[in-house]
Amino acid sequence: MKRIIGASALALVLAVSGASVPAMAAEPAKTVTLKGHIYDLDGDPIKGVTVAAGSPGDTSASFYEEVTTDKNGRYEIHIRAGKMGMFFENSWFTKYMPVSKSTFTAKAGKSYRINRTLVEQSQISGTVRDLAGTPQDSVDIIAYDAETGKKLPGGATNNGQSLEGGRYHMAIGPGEYKLRILDLETRKAFWLGGFASRAESPTITTERGEKTTGVNVTLPYVATD
Repeated sequence: MKRIIGASALALVLAVSGASVPAMAAEPAKTVTLKGHIYDLDGDPIKGVTVAAGSPGDTSASFYEEVTTDKNGRYEIHIRAGKMGMFFENSWFTKYMPVSKSTFTAKAGKSYRINRTLVEQSQISGTVRDLAGTPQDSVDIIAYDAETGKKLPGGATNNGQSLEGGRYHMAIGPGEYKLRILDLETRKAFWLGGFASRAESPTITTERGEKTTGVNVTLPYVATD
């Protein structure tokens, strides 16, 4: 009868005989490939857009990779499989902003083609003052869709917050908006123009890639120190 030698027994036999123990083959990394192209609204490829995917964090379960698109708007990411979010660089300092965000579970060994169209962001800026004309910082300017009345989702805008000198800046896509004002110090809220009603507040229209300046905010009261 043939005897079957287990792995541990085999290792002991090899060690006694002086032979080396063969290294166990490493388990292949469970990765996926994400690739695609990024275009603008005219269908032209966009170079230099940061495309990121993963599950950021400080735990062993976290993973994250990012690349930039080439001159043809192409990107390719090789990343660990699993549930992840995929997003595109969106800040005051980029020309484009995403129209969508993907959250999905990517299976090991597969390749996913994900193309996206980015829209040239517009800008809204101005100064916040109280009734006495004193510049005010720590005031949030929050955009709502003028037609639906819904607050814009994350990624569709960077809500403006007034800084030193009362100046604020908002990156946003082209469209028509109502602006909700929130004083972070007093927690008082109202619509642009000092109105309690959204319908009474003026509509701010932004065009693709253009800056809408001078959208100034006046608090309907004198701020207190």
